[in-house]
Amino acid sequence: MGLTKMGTISVLSFPHSVGFTSGIAVTIFSTQMKDFFGFSMDVPAGFIPQWICYFSNIASIDWIEAAMSIGCLLIIIVWGRYVKKIPGSLIALIA
Repeated sequence: MGLTKMGTISVLSFPHSVGFTSGIAVTIFSTQMKDFFGFSMDVPAGFIPQWICYFSNIASIDWIEAAMSIGCLLIIIVWGRYVKKIPGSLIALIA
């Protein structure tokens, strides 16, 4: 399959590949919200029930964990713009 290029994504149109990638990004973002904001609750499996659960428990955000998460995200974004040799995710992990 590799020699005949049957496994490449070029057989899909651009809107299909962008839609698929965006859908995966939204799904991953949705599943990481609990850890990002430090919610101490059980999250349901469905996409809409997850967001209902997040908004109904917004008062239980662990602000220290949320601040650390936002700080690491800012390090990754800002570091990547100014220093190209060392990945920002490595610096955020060490910090």
